[in-house]
Amino acid sequence: MATRALHLPAPMKRSANPTAVPNSNSSANLPPPVPSTIPSYEERFARPGKFKPRSLAAFGGGGAYPEILVSQYPLNMGNPRSSRAGPSAGKPGSTVASVTVDSSGSADYTALVKRNNGQEKTFATIDALRGADEKDLDLALASREDEEEAADKTRAALEAIVGSKVAKSKSSSALMLKAATASQANTDAQYLKYNVAETAPGYNPNIKSRVIKVISAQVDPMEPPKHKHKKVPGGPASDPVPILHSPPKKLTAEDQLNWKIPACVSNWKNSKGYTIPLDKRLAADGRGIQEKTINDKFASLSESLYLAERNAREEVRRRATVRARIEGDGIKRREEEMRRMAEEARRERGGYRQPDA
Repeated sequence: MATRALHLPAPMKRSANPTAVPNSNSSANLPPPVPSTIPSYEERFARPGKFKPRSLAAFGGGGAYPEILVSQYPLNMGNPRSSRAGPSAGKPGSTVASVTVDSSGSADYTALVKRNNGQEKTFATIDALRGADEKDLDLALASREDEEEAADKTRAALEAIVGSKVAKSKSSSALMLKAATASQANTDAQYLKYNVAETAPGYNPNIKSRVIKVISAQVDPMEPPKHKHKKVPGGPASDPVPILHSPPKKLTAEDQLNWKIPACVSNWKNSKGYTIPLDKRLAADGRGIQEKTINDKFASLSESLYLAERNAREEVRRRATVRARIEGDGIKRREEEMRRMAEEARRERGGYRQPDA
């Protein structure tokens, strides 16, 4: 079985089964794996010229490295030296067709249409379907009169279409202003004469011809507009933008701590009902990082209050002194009055005393 596999030709397509064992010929066409160690992001950023990804193994199955400013072809995408594009484009084993141009300099898609389809008869341009030379197909240009006539016909057709659309979209007020009256209907009327057939119902041999009066139908001014606004569905979405990424690296303990974001502590909402310590709540409020400043007007206010209190106390003391002095003078006056009254009483008693025998 092994000797028979050596004489078999190499398969054109790789098997989709990853467990299938390729033969020696197919493995010989594949590039040998290049053992390489991929440095970390810090090493690549610090010394970009030391590591240059040239092989497929250098990408680790990922995309290009943005921090390395060299030409990179992950998975041989766009590599001119690989079998996917470049000088081998257009060959039987290649999957990319080469760009060609015709005699006028325009892109020629004949190679793209006929690719992997050589047995069928295909045509890349409309000239291939004509079956005649280009000089036999040269037509004379239209004259100025023909152009004007075609333009007038096109303009009349477009105006008729636009006029019907505009008439349908007019509001009821515009229809009321332009509603046809009886006199306008008579002036715009058309008369058609025709001969009546003998087999028609109600045929009268004395009246063989009849006349029909055709007038414009009355427009209802209260009729709503007949047009409807329709939303056009959006077009297909554009292809996603490819994202260049580096191979994943293992996170360190310091990186994990840097990416650890504390939970938000709100002074207004606590839907989960958590018990939040006061120090955490005050720290979330941001009071600790604010600089406490006292306005100078507080000192002036305190000084003004102190002076007002001292003046009030002084006034109260003076009022008390004056009141005490007035009360003392009153007491003295009353005592003098009492003393004077007592003296008069003694004098009166002494005047009525009887002399001794």
